[in-house]
Amino acid sequence: ALSGALPALESISGGGRLDRDGFDVDLAVDIDDLVPVLATLDYPAAQSVSGSLAGRLSARGSFATGETPRLEVRLDELALAHSGVTLHSAEPVVVRVAAEGVEVESLFLTTEDGSSELFVAGRVALDAERTLDLTAQSSLGADWLDLLVPQVQLRGGRFELLAAIGGTLTRPRVNGVGRLEDASVLVGALTTSIEELEGLALFYPDRIVLDSVRAAVGGGTVEAGGTVQLDLGQTPAGYHLDAVASGLDLPYPEGWQVRGDARVSLVSTPAGRLVRGDIELDRAYYFSPIKLGVESALASLVQRRRIEVRETSELLATTALNLRIRGREALSVRNNIASLSGDVDFSVRGTLADPVLFGAVEITPGGTLVYGGNEYEIERGELDFANPYRIEPIVDLLATTKLREYVVRLNLAGSPDRLEVGVSSNPPLPELEVLGLLTGASAPATAVPTDRREAGSGLGVEGFLAGEAASVVTDRVNRLFGLDQLRVSPLTGASSDLSAARVTVGERISRDLFATYSYDPSTSEEQILQLEWSVSPTLVVVATQNGDDSYSIDLRWEKAF
Repeated sequence: ALSGALPALESISGGGRLDRDGFDVDLAVDIDDLVPVLATLDYPAAQSVSGSLAGRLSARGSFATGETPRLEVRLDELALAHSGVTLHSAEPVVVRVAAEGVEVESLFLTTEDGSSELFVAGRVALDAERTLDLTAQSSLGADWLDLLVPQVQLRGGRFELLAAIGGTLTRPRVNGVGRLEDASVLVGALTTSIEELEGLALFYPDRIVLDSVRAAVGGGTVEAGGTVQLDLGQTPAGYHLDAVASGLDLPYPEGWQVRGDARVSLVSTPAGRLVRGDIELDRAYYFSPIKLGVESALASLVQRRRIEVRETSELLATTALNLRIRGREALSVRNNIASLSGDVDFSVRGTLADPVLFGAVEITPGGTLVYGGNEYEIERGELDFANPYRIEPIVDLLATTKLREYVVRLNLAGSPDRLEVGVSSNPPLPELEVLGLLTGASAPATAVPTDRREAGSGLGVEGFLAGEAASVVTDRVNRLFGLDQLRVSPLTGASSDLSAARVTVGERISRDLFATYSYDPSTSEEQILQLEWSVSPTLVVVATQNGDDSYSIDLRWEKAF
């Protein structure tokens, strides 16, 4: 009689014959936790399986003949758990161990509701490689595929298999057919999951052929197929998969909503993998509001930053890109600073971790852009991408706005690091006066007398810097008091030395009437009151009370030709 416990056995009890000739014993065994036993298997996915067993172990052998003992395991209870699903033995499990190896006479597992089942029979040799000669038939939850492909996170669905399994325990070779139905896949590189995945897999000793693979992604459909070459020592592992997608609608990149069709391939390379193909965009929407104004956004855009190495995953860093992205009128930006559309024609190179763009974005004329509180209509716009080391557009933008009787043109040109901003007007004004017009100053032709205006237009560097500093102050005061216009403008004398400052306050009385009061604190003769009445879109009446107690009335009439 024998009873007790061993490191891998919770309990063992029984008895039998043991003498000089040999032994013939029958023992009851019980293991409540199979994790330590499965941990001895040289297969990473086995570590995620747990379970228990209870049954009997019979051992027979002869010392005289020197034959290998024969063992038989009969388990009345066997349970294996993986990803929250537990398989129980539907009939006693019978396994025999002899010199030839481990013979599985019957291994039939099923869930309690019968929705999943697995049947395995055959032999596992006891050589160093643990050679397999098994047949398998299954109808399992797709989660159990993690045991075969640990890198793929399958959730839900069913996997049906009918196959002969050869090879070794660490490198099994499967001949047969498998079908996957209604599964979902979690892919960390995507912001959406792959749903309703189904397909047929044909298993060969050296490769797996994927046929009729279909899935739903981002409101669209994907059809795929290809071949996975297995690593057999003589030939390296690899794969070539082709996919056709239609009607995809993905929130990628961040802040965008992209919709379109694609025809791409995923090919293994010595360095990792390559994604290549063509993407046809129906629409690339950007609706997210921008808290900063255009001027602040431009300042942030052109500011030089210290280059830092970004942390990224090995998968993204070793996935090369060779994609062509096109879309007629695909670009659409609708937010608080822009309402525009355009054509997209890109080539994407680099890697998923560090992509590089080549190509252009053509902005359709007629869109609008808010800059400095003024709404501009875009006449011409283009972003060219040609830098092979980073995503850096070359900007060429021309937009116009109507301020009083002036048509002001804004031109942006160059790269973000060297962006040139130019302004001009029609009728023509000096650039500083156009800048003053854009920041809220009254029309230069009537806001100040001719002698003062000429002096002010000759501002040197000192005066220009003083004006920029004053604009920062007036912008904050404007927001504080809710004025339609407040401007502090530096004035210079004949020697171009900064001598005084003019304060201009404006308020819109009605839709067609605007009042402006201009005051020079250094003299009482420079107080100007001006009323502008827009009789029609092309006719403006300007009444001015000058500081010398004189009055004037001007009529401004605009004719475009």
